[in-house]
Amino acid sequence: MNEVVATFESVGVGGVLTYLQNGAQEEWQEKLSQIYRAVIPAFAVEEFERFNNNPTKQRRQDNFDDYWDFDEDEEPEEEIEEPEGLNLGAIGIGAFIAVQSIRKARQILSTTTDEVTNTVSQGMEEGLTDAQIATGLTALYTSWRVIDDPDRYHSRAVTIVETEVGEAGSFGSSEGASQAGMTNKTWVSQQDGLVRDSHVEMHNVTVPITATFPNGLRFPRDSAGAPGEVINCRCFLEYS
Repeated sequence: MNEVVATFESVGVGGVLTYLQNGAQEEWQEKLSQIYRAVIPAFAVEEFERFNNNPTKQRRQDNFDDYWDFDEDEEPEEEIEEPEGLNLGAIGIGAFIAVQSIRKARQILSTTTDEVTNTVSQGMEEGLTDAQIATGLTALYTSWRVIDDPDRYHSRAVTIVETEVGEAGSFGSSEGASQAGMTNKTWVSQQDGLVRDSHVEMHNVTVPITATFPNGLRFPRDSAGAPGEVINCRCFLEYS
């Protein structure tokens, strides 16, 4: 968002829209691609090894923290070792990245563009100066920030990253389980008061591993679902 404010201050609203349609699109695509490349293989390997070496091992349903603070400027510390019998190339990581990074970047920036355009338009209608409109854009960015956990600073960007890490992790786990020979998947909710009603209905529902659940999702956090079905979802799958 700082780039949006700086662009507006230097070249005006036309420059902001050009940046959101081009430069920001590429930046988000690259950020999302790097997240997917880090997360999908890690979760595929872990699920595959869980069934081949230790089926009772605690699964990673809550352990996304390593990736929430993912720094796009950092290179992975080491290449993920592919265990015997798992073919990461067959998972379709490249296709997932190509499709998801473009589609998600467009979705993210569509919302951002609408908010920025509305803020600038309202400022112009009120006869505000460019400096005052820039202040309004900064206030818009600030309004997207929420502190709801003393140990984590949440913002719209963090929410986006959490959602994307969750979907990529679910995709990787599902593919790893499939290559481990699992043929069915069961939706498991956290069974507490925070679970949305539609996911309470999915609890313990079992379908073939390649099928979708009755709610239309392949797995928890599947972006095929509406935002209300995906964002902040804590459900996970068990395989058999």
